[in-house]
Amino acid sequence: MSDPAGASDPASRDAGAQFGSTASLSSLPLREPLVDPDPDLPLSSTPPPVATHMNPVLYGAYDDQSVDLESVYSAATSGSQAPTPLRVARHRGGNGTTLAENGSESSAAAVRDDGDAPAPNPNEKESLDAAQAARLVFNPTSDDERVVLLPRPIFSEEDFILKHSSDGFLPEPEPMCQPKACLPNANTFWGRLPIIKWLPHYRKAYLTGDLVAGFTIGIMLIPQGLAYAILSEIPPIAGLYSSLLVPVMYMIFGTCPHLSLGTFALTSLLSGKVVQSLVEDHLVNTDLAIKVASSVALLVGVFQLILFVAKLGFLSVYLSPPFVSGFTTASAFAIASSQMKSFFGISVPRYPEEQAGVLQTYGYIIAHLNETNAATFIIGFIGCVLLYVIRIFNEGGRFHPMRNANGKFFTWPSPTTKKLRIPIPGELVVVVLGTVVSYAGNLEEKYGVKVVSSIPSGLPPFQVPTEVGTVLSGAIGDVITIAIVSFAISASISKTFASRHQYSVDQNQELFAIGLSNTFASFFSTFVSAGSLSRSVLLSALGARTQLHAVVTFLVMLLVLLVLAPLFEPLPNAILAAVIIMALRGLFRQLWHIRDYWRWNKKDLAIWVVTFIATLVFGITLGLAIGVGFSVLMVLYATARPYFAIVGHIAGTELYRDKSRVKDAVDVKGIKIFRFHARLYFANIDYFKSMLYASTVNPMVKDERQDDDPVHTVILDCSPINDVDTAAINTLVKISEEYSARNIRFLLAYVRGPLRDLFTRAKFADRVQRQNIFVSVHDAVLFALRHHATEDYTRPDPNISQLSQEHLSKMRMREDPEKHDSEGRKYLETVV
Repeated sequence: MSDPAGASDPASRDAGAQFGSTASLSSLPLREPLVDPDPDLPLSSTPPPVATHMNPVLYGAYDDQSVDLESVYSAATSGSQAPTPLRVARHRGGNGTTLAENGSESSAAAVRDDGDAPAPNPNEKESLDAAQAARLVFNPTSDDERVVLLPRPIFSEEDFILKHSSDGFLPEPEPMCQPKACLPNANTFWGRLPIIKWLPHYRKAYLTGDLVAGFTIGIMLIPQGLAYAILSEIPPIAGLYSSLLVPVMYMIFGTCPHLSLGTFALTSLLSGKVVQSLVEDHLVNTDLAIKVASSVALLVGVFQLILFVAKLGFLSVYLSPPFVSGFTTASAFAIASSQMKSFFGISVPRYPEEQAGVLQTYGYIIAHLNETNAATFIIGFIGCVLLYVIRIFNEGGRFHPMRNANGKFFTWPSPTTKKLRIPIPGELVVVVLGTVVSYAGNLEEKYGVKVVSSIPSGLPPFQVPTEVGTVLSGAIGDVITIAIVSFAISASISKTFASRHQYSVDQNQELFAIGLSNTFASFFSTFVSAGSLSRSVLLSALGARTQLHAVVTFLVMLLVLLVLAPLFEPLPNAILAAVIIMALRGLFRQLWHIRDYWRWNKKDLAIWVVTFIATLVFGITLGLAIGVGFSVLMVLYATARPYFAIVGHIAGTELYRDKSRVKDAVDVKGIKIFRFHARLYFANIDYFKSMLYASTVNPMVKDERQDDDPVHTVILDCSPINDVDTAAINTLVKISEEYSARNIRFLLAYVRGPLRDLFTRAKFADRVQRQNIFVSVHDAVLFALRHHATEDYTRPDPNISQLSQEHLSKMRMREDPEKHDSEGRKYLETVV
């Protein structure tokens, strides 16, 4: 057999020398096969890998995957004839490229840069043997002449589905909601007990970490329970009751082993606000104050259980980090202001928080500093210093009496310093020292230092909350706020530790656990509980592995209630104020978030600042509402005015990128590609249309650019679009009609599965030509380049959509055989 044309060509010989006559295709630099990027559409078979030049440019597609590239390579290296001749028709394509169309069913197409190529002539055909094809593929004559072959035909969405579906018909879209599937699953009571899932698998290796963590948290809850009960405007013993019961309830029903549910500063402050507003003299009428606080806890728990039944645990994700940060930082200032009277020993009037009560409180303290009780202030100040020093020591700070190697007396903690394995319980140390000093020095009688006074011993009494009606009529807004804040903070903590330790947390089950814990504990003279970040961090650091640590905490609190509680009666209130203020240091550090948001995202900064100021000026309840409302407005604005881009082609690839961000991205001549980064719906569809016309070509007005650089195709990259509504579908149809009137084709690419379902239900493909929706931008570009010179854009393409028309014919026969028979192909073409 004679050598094929071009086999003796120097370029072919170079190709053979480069790769070796005995080399296989696997030794060549391979490009990954081009497959549909949508995983919802499985390929029936994976296309073979394609050998290309190391830096290919653009375009080409196989019309039959049976073409054997191994034969092409063999022809280039050994001179043998390929079994299938390659035929090309050259005509000028976009951006200096030359489009090569196939000439038969079993042929390949390719595109290369021919420089000054002749004028387009789609009827001109020439034969290209395997050696010539291999020379183009493997050994281009210059850096500007590069070729890429695609191992598949050009696919519209419908052609692809028809080719790869089992029966040749488009699958019917699934209904939006199956009646039975959309109803909440009926969960049995046992299914809501996570403890029966993890307890049988408990390992002996977990025991040490759980014991140490449980004991440490129990010690930590003693001062915090006393302090946060004072913050709730009820007797301190109620804080110990909450610390006894709530952790055990969460152990049974919770799913996060590192979440410490119990007393928390912010919810305690909010509960105390309700007590102050509904009980005139709550410091004297303590029984009524406890009943009101318990009623608040009951209503909060019931509201959380209602959210659980409605499967609304996911709502916590709508509280953005900037909102939570700004809200909790402002709340920290509010909590600290409530402790100024105990810290300075000054009687502070109660200001309505809706009238900048927090700021007025700080102003009053500054104006009346001369009334400070010196002994009270000194005790509180020393307590703060001791708590700070102990925290530094726990984190790795060390004193060096004889100076260290660097000549320093003290080493500050750093990420590289070793922390204490079991930290010193600073709050308990300060509480014990304060109690001993107060009792020994008789500070209450000698210096007028206010102390905790009566703390009864014994188990919490069962007491039905009887002030539910009073709370509902006078503080329902506060109850809803507390319920949302309690769950949102707890959910945020649980998600953080679930990510850190790589386990899953069921947020709806968490809502059930928190609501049930608050509901149950409210019958035992307690107040609202929530997750504590400081205690949760300690649980993680101490090596807790399961919720079983709550049993140890329960035993510690039980011992305190039965034996040790009365010993804390001489404890100064200033010490408890110091414990609360120092516990807020993490919230105060969130002020540095302003700097981060300024650098990263100005919208997040706006949410933080608005929420912070609103909470500080108008109070926690109104601040929460304003912050959430502003966050929602920012989301709506982002979707109403989203980012959009004109997309260009990256030479040598099938990639298309934002031209404003990638300098190598260039337009394909005669084609504009528009990408819109949001869902399309009534609020942004007018903006979408105006930006599309402004960025590409406006079919409604005379555009002088069309005379110099005519645009024949506009492609909408739908990859960022995940949803459309009726207004958007109607507008897309209108846009297609307006472009068609100007002889401009409007194509869609990367239409994802759910979006295709919406289009199918809306009969979108019947209103816009079916072949105008493609599996990728590259397919749409190839289609536009292939057909823009010869096709009547107002009619369907009989070649690219033959499968679609056959399918539609069958479907019409099913729906209306009589009409189909009478009108025949005319009816079919009209619909398509």
